[in-house]
Amino acid sequence: MSHAPLPPLRLERLDDHPGLPSGPRADPSGDALWRAVFREDGLATYALLDAGRVPGLVETLEGAGLPHRCLYRGDARRDLGEAAPWLVALAPGADLARRLLTGGPAPFHLWDRAPGILLRAEGGLDAVVAHLRRLTKLRDGEAWTFFRFWEPAVLEAYLAGLDDRPEAGWRWFGGREGARIAELLLPRPERDALTRVTAAACPARPVGPLVLEERDRARIAAARTELRLDRMERLLRDTFPDLPPPEPLPRLVRRTVSRGQQFGLLQIDALFTLCAWELAYGPGFEGRDPEGRIAAILRRDVDETHKIALLRARMAELAEGRRA
Repeated sequence: MSHAPLPPLRLERLDDHPGLPSGPRADPSGDALWRAVFREDGLATYALLDAGRVPGLVETLEGAGLPHRCLYRGDARRDLGEAAPWLVALAPGADLARRLLTGGPAPFHLWDRAPGILLRAEGGLDAVVAHLRRLTKLRDGEAWTFFRFWEPAVLEAYLAGLDDRPEAGWRWFGGREGARIAELLLPRPERDALTRVTAAACPARPVGPLVLEERDRARIAAARTELRLDRMERLLRDTFPDLPPPEPLPRLVRRTVSRGQQFGLLQIDALFTLCAWELAYGPGFEGRDPEGRIAAILRRDVDETHKIALLRARMAELAEGRRA
């Protein structure tokens, strides 16, 4: 008996979901983000956290007194332990739950770091760990590759590309270990959003390994680039809150980054500096140099570190001339 094709995964962007405010502690139960993560429906809420993004994560988990497991074992745990993924069962009353969902600059406020993903599931911690462990490696050609799916932007991009591979999509939501993932919740703090991913029940158990295709790699690479641009845009807005952009900030950032890359500037710090100058002095800021030296520096065939140092020195000279 044949089955009708499964519908694609449903990815729902929940906008206006910034982190919890970092001020005096009020009851968070009325916050939209809190209600999306903790609901009274019999499902457990878990966080899958990246040890590389949360300093002292292992010690934090041990001190929190919450059930937790590392997805890596053996050689992987030994070689990649500093960036290993850890699954922790969250309780609404736990201090760690509050820290994970709170935005702010303090090191114990973790929302803005996007340290991992959230999921709501049934089956118990051990079953969920066993299920997720099978997803840490994907077939990539003739080899296996570690897949860091606990990076929210990466997982969102990958899952969004499974429209014509419904069985692959279902593999993320259930398996032979007895776990059933009801929802994946992907924090997108750079957009003040949360992406909820759900899937239809599968009528048959898929077989064979999950395969990372070329189109998946392209989507993931594009998502990582877009994430860097989003973070740069947010940092510009936070650094220069009173400086109105000459054009919509997302467009300014993408245009300036593209232009900087044409001049051989690829490092995030260098590109951020270009965007800051473009924001402060207007489009084509190099044209404001009366001697044309900035444009000449941009065209010079020198390494990136030297080029940005020359640019900063020249911009400082121009600023000093204006003050004089």
